[in-house]
Amino acid sequence: MILPRYIARRIMQPMLGSLLFLLALYLAWAATDLIGAGGAASMTASEFVRLIGLQAITVLDLLLPVSLFLAIVSGLGQMVSSQESVAIRAAGGGERMIIGSVLAIATLFTLLIALLMLSLRAPLFEQIYTVRQAISDDNDLRRIQSGEFYLTAGNVEAELEGTDRSADSRVVFADRREGEQLRDVLVARSRDGVDEIIFAATAEQYFDADGRQMIRFEDGHLYRVQQNAAMRDDWHLHFQAMTLAMADNAGAEVGSRRKAMSLAALAAAADPVMLTELQRRFAAPLTTLLLALLAVPLSRTAPRRSRYGRLILAAVIMIVFFNVDSLARSWLEQGLVAPFPGIFWPHMLIGALLLGWYWPRRSRRRRSAAAARSQHPGVAA
Repeated sequence: MILPRYIARRIMQPMLGSLLFLLALYLAWAATDLIGAGGAASMTASEFVRLIGLQAITVLDLLLPVSLFLAIVSGLGQMVSSQESVAIRAAGGGERMIIGSVLAIATLFTLLIALLMLSLRAPLFEQIYTVRQAISDDNDLRRIQSGEFYLTAGNVEAELEGTDRSADSRVVFADRREGEQLRDVLVARSRDGVDEIIFAATAEQYFDADGRQMIRFEDGHLYRVQQNAAMRDDWHLHFQAMTLAMADNAGAEVGSRRKAMSLAALAAAADPVMLTELQRRFAAPLTTLLLALLAVPLSRTAPRRSRYGRLILAAVIMIVFFNVDSLARSWLEQGLVAPFPGIFWPHMLIGALLLGWYWPRRSRRRRSAAAARSQHPGVAA
């Protein structure tokens, strides 16, 4: 048990370092993206941390396989280049032990990814959608603090799915707050080539008898300006009181929230986009296992030679695989490939490469063992 534990330690140490590094990069990117989108302006510190944390968990299906793949290539490569693998063989541990140790670690993380994708992915994204829906409500005046400008753009589904968020933008400013009421309020909205600006002495948000959220402005001015000079239809009005219904983003397309759908709902939907999401959840654990096994032959290098050449090659292969995997998902969403192989054909290619490497070596070991038994029949007995 000493040798397998040592091999596992040589893999896990660089893996944890790689995982923490990649996770830190993602957290920095996610925080910057959220701040740049204007969503952080209307969030509390706890909401910000919670949202970033939830998003970080959802990308572990990518970060864990990548970290494990690079760690196996690096760890085993260092063992080969420093001739530790020779010492392991001399101590009774051969290639089978190394592959067995890698397979044990890969199986553990494959089960972890399976749990994440098949059981936790939908609830996690449901929480993300809920949090972002709450903070991105571009009419929610209850979050406005005095003396600060608030910029919002689009709805949560557009932001999460990477679609255009510039179609509907809003700027809100209040000089001061008195309880639930805002004083000296500016609301500027740009949508469909039209700028609408509201100046009001007060603004207050409430629910009507039907449960709809409303905003009541008092003693103000409304300006409407066409951005296209050829379509000028500008006007201005002064009002004593004006009530507006808040936009309801709950009616967004179900497809834009597919990441929060259960496996049963995805399987029941006759839609290639839903099928892609369903297959992606089953493909992620398979990706973890296949990349871990592929890392073993990629870690091979001549003794006393630098392992970084193999590490660069492994990184290139990994990038190519994930790009091809993304292409496979895109083709399935567009209906360009059949449900089978669907998005699994890149995994089949990796499986064929592994079979081409492992099977000849297994056959050679069998022939060598048979030759040894024939030369030393007494030992075989």
